[in-house]
Amino acid sequence: MLLAPSSLAVTYLSISFGLGAFALRSDVATTLRDTRAGVGFWYSLSSSAPTIAGVLLGSIYLITLSFIANWRSKGRDMLSQGLPGMPSRSTFIVVCIAVALLVTFSVFPLNLSVLGASDDISYPVRLLCCIALFAACQNRRPLVRYAVYLAAAAPMAMMSFHSKREALFVVIAAITVELMAHNEPLKVSFRRIGLALLAASVVFVFILWASVMRGYGGYHPTSAIEGVRYIPQYVQEPYFIETATSNFETNSTISHTANCIHMIRTGELKMQWGATLCKFVFLPVPRRYFPGKPESMIAVYTQHVASKFYEIGGSFPVTLPGELYANFGIPGLVLVVPLFMVLDSFFFSAARSIGEDPFGFSVLLAVYLGSSSVMLVRGSGLDIYIVYAAIAAVPAIVFGVVAGRRLPWRIRIN
Repeated sequence: MLLAPSSLAVTYLSISFGLGAFALRSDVATTLRDTRAGVGFWYSLSSSAPTIAGVLLGSIYLITLSFIANWRSKGRDMLSQGLPGMPSRSTFIVVCIAVALLVTFSVFPLNLSVLGASDDISYPVRLLCCIALFAACQNRRPLVRYAVYLAAAAPMAMMSFHSKREALFVVIAAITVELMAHNEPLKVSFRRIGLALLAASVVFVFILWASVMRGYGGYHPTSAIEGVRYIPQYVQEPYFIETATSNFETNSTISHTANCIHMIRTGELKMQWGATLCKFVFLPVPRRYFPGKPESMIAVYTQHVASKFYEIGGSFPVTLPGELYANFGIPGLVLVVPLFMVLDSFFFSAARSIGEDPFGFSVLLAVYLGSSSVMLVRGSGLDIYIVYAAIAAVPAIVFGVVAGRRLPWRIRIN
């Protein structure tokens, strides 16, 4: 399936690396290249060019191999046999709980203040609730399903303009559930092409709107409607092409990854030897009790290239291939194979069982892990990905118990 974690990873890395390399080589991103986290030294990385190319292309190749291996062994039989009629009472209860949690955690964000942090961690709960709502409407007519998708995605997008990725994950989740539950063969028609173009246009306009709301262009809109009105003016600005490369992160994705690889290779940045990958194990331990607690790759890299920017809360992510190289060098890239084979196996298993158990713990969590896998690849960190998955698992358990009156003691990965 095109929305399996490995497929999304390859698509994201290929587009980001390709467009980013083009933008950085041309004059499009000259200004941005000279002002963002020391990547003005882009041309000084030429001595590490073979290593950088090997890491970027090699990681894409290995992730592709893991997908092919999983597809040949499990993916061909992943299609469900259609959705049975779910008990109306169970579906109604699931919908009520999902809406209640969605509203509650939108009004009262969940944070880590008890651990001395201020990060909002309510997003995984909201995304999981959206997935449950998507699953609940799969026996309805297409127009009803699309209305539910829009009703769930629009508020999430409005609340997540500061993070375009979060709104995108909701869209990916809706498409994933739709394709899983309705395993119709892919047919090309003018209607479907038109819908695809419309969806792409909506996503593009949303990214522009989110950029305006975040301060690009200096318009300082006071409301969402006012932000929409500034989009035509923003597109006509002389610096629009430059800022667009930043909006879509095409320049920063490859530049920071390449810069990190170069620093590791030249010894400017120390090899991490697995420290950033195992950070999630020590998350429950406050740093004041364990001063040697590992840092995330984002923290290690940003502190080194832009310490003042890091002190005010800024960060520059290094993609998963760059982080693996920073931990174990070229051999570390092999780790993408078991990682994505496990994620894909979980995903394919959910695709097969969604027809018989649409609210099952494994189904809901697998859709969540798949739709948010771009976060892992982009460089948010394995620790954040695992913690968010653990948070999303709580409402997934609740929905599974309500719908099936059983606890998910076993997660099926076959």
